[in-house]
Amino acid sequence: MILVTGGTGCLGGHVLSELSANAEPVRLLVHAESADMTHRPGTEIVAGDVRDDRAIERAMKGCRAVVHIAGAAGLSATDGVRMRSINVEGTRVVAASARRHGAHMVHMSSASAVGLVRDRLIDETCTADLPRHPYPRSKRAGERAVLEEAARGLSAVILNPGAVLATGGAAANTWSGMAIAVRRGAFPLAPPGGFGFVSRQTLVAGVRAAIEGAGGTTAERFLLVDENLSHYDLIRRIAARVEVRGPRGTVPAPLLTAACAVGGVTGPSASGLLHPDNLPFLAWRVTYDGSRARRVLGVPHTPIDYAIEELTAQEAA
Repeated sequence: MILVTGGTGCLGGHVLSELSANAEPVRLLVHAESADMTHRPGTEIVAGDVRDDRAIERAMKGCRAVVHIAGAAGLSATDGVRMRSINVEGTRVVAASARRHGAHMVHMSSASAVGLVRDRLIDETCTADLPRHPYPRSKRAGERAVLEEAARGLSAVILNPGAVLATGGAAANTWSGMAIAVRRGAFPLAPPGGFGFVSRQTLVAGVRAAIEGAGGTTAERFLLVDENLSHYDLIRRIAARVEVRGPRGTVPAPLLTAACAVGGVTGPSASGLLHPDNLPFLAWRVTYDGSRARRVLGVPHTPIDYAIEELTAQEAA
């Protein structure tokens, strides 16, 4: 049996669909308020919180592997307490339980936890200090919790996906809402930065390979990134797909910096985007090297246009 945490979100939903398609049973840990979710054949639903030792011990019993996806994500720079609680302490609880039960752990981290550095192709060996934003910092701290348990005997692999262009999840907190926003004309100008993006196909292939032993057992990192794109290029491609006018250019970096500085003084915007700590995600061109995962895990190199096609097909349905 395989335990999955965070299986009701965007990433987790696709991973759960992949695992459920095989004969091996899957146990899904969900919050108590979600415990009545629609039953999937071959999937056992267990209510609990990743920060609850006793709940995790019960859920881990009899599992040969755990895919730990549950986490607090987003660009709200003011949500640090919640991010640290779930991304660090929750991961520590899951990793310790997996070690005690002899379960192999696949930990879903983030490319941003590896590094957020401009003008450099980042690979898994990056040790640069992270900017102030609580999300990458909490995800890197979660990785350290896995490494600590690996030093005590935990078998684990760490996956570091870029921004996942996939359907599902809450539109406000995932890239699944991008097609809707572009169709509504929300981006007359694009942010000046860029990031590494990954498709559903590459993500689930990485999880499957890591479960079955590819990548070793000592909590090594693997970046899952298909393409590095500027925000302008990504939004332009989506706009072309949904047949609306694309962005006319990019927001001047000094203007965006000033707007974020104002947001830091007056409070963040409703979206939480305009805050100084968000500048690395909005204004920096950050690029990642996903070749090691393709070489070692055997994940495909999926063109991001395929992911865009899926996103826009979902939005049009």
